[in-house]
Parts: sequence; C-alpha cells; structure tokens
Amino acid sequence: MKTRLLSFAAIALTFLSTVSGQEQDTEKAFKVYGFIKLNATYDFRDLGGSDLFKPSSIPVPQVDPRNPDFFMSAKQSRVGLEFKKETGIGNVKAVLEVDFHDTATGIGGLARIRHAYLQWKGLTVGQTWSTFYDIQARPHIVDFEGANSSTLNRAPMIRYEFAAGATGTMALAIENPTEQITLTGDAQGENLNMPDIIAAYKVRWNQDKDFLKFAALVRQLRFSTVEDPTNDETGWGVMISGKLATFKKDNIKFQAVGGQGIARYIEGVRGLGYDGIFNETTNNLETLGIYGGFISYQIFWGPKWNSSLVVGTTRLKDNELLAENDLKDSDYGSLNLFYEPIKSLSFGLEYLHGKRKNVDGNSATATRVQMGAMLKF
Repeated sequence: MKTRLLSFAAIALTFLSTVSGQEQDTEKAFKVYGFIKLNATYDFRDLGGSDLFKPSSIPVPQVDPRNPDFFMSAKQSRVGLEFKKETGIGNVKAVLEVDFHDTATGIGGLARIRHAYLQWKGLTVGQTWSTFYDIQARPHIVDFEGANSSTLNRAPMIRYEFAAGATGTMALAIENPTEQITLTGDAQGENLNMPDIIAAYKVRWNQDKDFLKFAALVRQLRFSTVEDPTNDETGWGVMISGKLATFKKDNIKFQAVGGQGIARYIEGVRGLGYDGIFNETTNNLETLGIYGGFISYQIFWGPKWNSSLVVGTTRLKDNELLAENDLKDSDYGSLNLFYEPIKSLSFGLEYLHGKRKNVDGNSATATRVQMGAMLKF
C-alpha cells in the first residue's frame, strides 16, 4: 500500500511539473495537511465495536442484557498532499489524501485512498466527493459518518463545472457505477457498462456563507437470468442540500434525498442490497424506493464553544419483496459540545441515539456517547 501511494504521488507530481506548454512557473505551491484524531466510544448497547453509528445495524428484537462496549482508536487520522501550479495553460491542482480507516471495527488500520484527483480549469479527474453530495452541508459532529440519510460518498469520476449565472455553478459528471442488489433463484449480477450520470446546480449568496445545491442522478442496474441473459433497470434520484446563516455564526445545515434504486448512495442503507430486489414471479428486478433527510442547527456559545443538534431519518417505501425482518426505516439523532481553544485544536463530546424499525413493526434502539480530540496541521 505504501509503495503504491508513493508511486501515485510521484506520477502526479511529475505530470504537474511537465504539464505546462510554456515555461511559466510563476506560482507554485506545495503543502502537507491533515489531522491527528483520537476517538473514544461508549456504546450502551453492543453494536459490534464499530465506529460507524448506523441505526440500520441495531439488532432487532432488542437484546438483553445490553452488554455495553468501550473502545478507542486513532485510525480516523489522515494526511494529504496538495500541489498547485500556475502554468501556461492555467492553474493545475493535484490532491492525494489518505486515512487509516480501512474497516469500521478494530483499533488498528491500514492506509486507504480518500481523495486522489487532478483539477484543471473546470475539469476534475480522479476520486473525490461525489457530485451527489456536498461536504459543506455536513454538520459539525464527532460521529465519523453522520446522519443515516446523508449521501456522503467519494467516487472515481470525470466532472466538469462551469459558471451558471452570477452566483451559480453547474456540474456535470460521470462516476464509477457500483450496484448493490439482492438476487435470488437463477438471477445473477452482470458487469455494469454505463457510468452513473449526475448533474448538479449550486447557488451561493451572503458572501458565499449560504448556499443551496440541487442534484439529480440516473444509473444502471444490470442482472441476468436463464430466460433473459441481458436485462437492466434504471435507478434515479434527486437531492437538495444547503447551509443557511441564522444569528451571527449560528447556522442551519440540511439535506433531503429520494429516488428509486439509489440505496448505495445513502449512508444508512449502503451495503444492504437495497438498490433493488429480484422478483422471481415476474422474473424482473424491482428497484426500491427510498427517501430521507437530516437537519442540523449549530449554535456558538462563545468564541471557543459551540454545539450542534442533528436529527435525521431514512424511509423505504412499502414493497412485498422485503422480508418481515428487513429494515423499513431508521432514525438518527445527536447532540454535542465542542471546545476549540484555537482554530486547529478541538475537543468534542457527543451523545447519539438511533432507532431501527423492521417491516413487521418490531423495533429497537441504541445509544452511544463518544469523545473526539483532534489537532489539524
């Protein structure tokens, strides 16, 4: 892993050093950034030692005794390299960022790529935040993943952004396709031969402190059966997110999302095979409808103290193919307090509560308290 990361960095920097068609190296900037973070967690109900608080993973029915769990880890720490250069064909930028969060459980970690991309003018090529997400709408929290309905996701992509009006930006992207479907009988998954296609529009105001972002995606889901060796269904989704200033530095952040066959984009149901379920009666794939959202309010008690309250929910539309013990909906809530003596140093304490409800109506809850200490550089 280390050898591959160093090789990638060397290739990226070599490219940037030669990309200029003219010898105009008037401005060049190289920086190392990142943070060291310790996360300590106390689960009042055993969630398997995972540092991802996903209500969808809560065992149903409720298990007693609760069997609480405490664990700590520094694997969320990350480091990044950023290179900018003014060339004869314009500004060129490269970013390579890694953390050590290869798995959600265990205290150790291996390096993994978070971001690895090149930018030139409005073109982005590589892996970074999905166009169906906006990092500026992420609440200020200790929890590593955030609300269950968040579309937090990084993907390999080709994206082009351009101005749309005085304060707006339009983005068009093709992103790496990954389907998560549930197949039974003789149905089998097939190679995807189309990328996910995403368009987004973002408008800013109030000196770029406030924004709204609208995004839409279309994607392919492929499978085959003995009777029909080539078959596919179309998934689609829409999303709106934003940030609104309220009083002084206080702010509201939010996101709403909905669609068919887009579960792999939604944090709380990713990995459950809920993009679609194969119907053996009709010999077809039924995409699952899903919708949800979150809202957060951040209040600044003073120059060094602030808190955020976050509530979120994820809902699946009724479908007879879902089993009685399958997830039907989940709820998420968190409340925290941060002490930030300087801009680069923060200490946070957070309370989280989640609820899972199954198709048969049975439900269970879980509660967590976690602390985070982080120093940025």
